[in-house]
Amino acid sequence: MLLLQCSANAANTRHWQFGFRQYTRKNGFFLAVQQKIRKDFVRLALLIS
Repeated sequence: MLLLQCSANAANTRHWQFGFRQYTRKNGFFLAVQQKIRKDFVRLALLIS
C-alpha cells in the first residue's frame, strides 16, 4: 500500500513538473512577444518624435 502511494506521488510530481514546464514555456513565449511589441513600439515612437 505504501509503495503504491509512493509511486502515485512520484507520478503526480512528474505530471506537475511537466505542467509547470509547459506553463513557463508558454509564458516565456508571451513574454518574448510582449518584449518584441514593446521594442517595436519604442522604435515607432522614436521615429515619430
